[in-house]
Amino acid sequence: MAEEKNQEQNLSQLLQIRRDKLKELQEGGRDPFQITKYEVTHDSAAIKADFDAMEGSQVSLAGRLMSKRGMGKAVPAMAAVMLKLLKGGEIADPEAAGVFPKGIRKNMFYEQPGAERAVQMLIKKLNGEAFRTEYPMPVFDRVEPRPAIADISKATIAIVTSGGIVPFGNPDHIAASSAQNYGAYDLDGVTDLRKGEYMTAHGGYDQTYANADPDRVLPIDVLRDLEKEGKIGKLYHVFYSTVGNGTSVANARKFGTEIGSRLKAAHVDGVILTST
Repeated sequence: MAEEKNQEQNLSQLLQIRRDKLKELQEGGRDPFQITKYEVTHDSAAIKADFDAMEGSQVSLAGRLMSKRGMGKAVPAMAAVMLKLLKGGEIADPEAAGVFPKGIRKNMFYEQPGAERAVQMLIKKLNGEAFRTEYPMPVFDRVEPRPAIADISKATIAIVTSGGIVPFGNPDHIAASSAQNYGAYDLDGVTDLRKGEYMTAHGGYDQTYANADPDRVLPIDVLRDLEKEGKIGKLYHVFYSTVGNGTSVANARKFGTEIGSRLKAAHVDGVILTST
């Protein structure tokens, strides 16, 4: 009862707001109930036919936005969903209810076990019949690879890792899982990532060997050797690190875009990305 009274009060407030707006229009001489005629000078076909000649001219058109006509079909579904939610119901199947799914997964009970349902879907797929998966797979971006570096012996190479290697103590407090940030760390004068000076913040693998020798995840020692041997031009003086364990695709995309922009601005030619 209390919920219904609140809904009635909200409706009354909305109606009062609309009445106040109507009164304001009427007092300003713009009564929508009296303005019944709109002077139309052209139609869309005439404008498209003589567009060049009419460019810069003032025209008046009237019509309906065709792209919005689908709202007539959407409104009943929206109303049904709203009423169900107001009554404390749940939308178990967004597709059947005609609404966009939010990606929320819930436990459901079925008469048939999952193995039987999976086999039935497979048979339908093999027979070319329509079927509906119970777990739609996410769609990930595919990035086109860049052309090969023409002369890597003259290239500036950066190193980036999702393996969580950071200075000892994890100064940027990168989370062991579901990272919300990344760190940028100076490599000037660093030829080896020594135990006790660097560590891993990653919580998705056994840290023992990475902490004993962080070069196992971020091979600075080998890259310095390649630099001395002239096999690469030089190692970029900053490395970037985050944790890939459970990190959302949205955050990973954000990190990658920001790091890539910084490296591009620094005229880095190539990047080595290490994982775990």
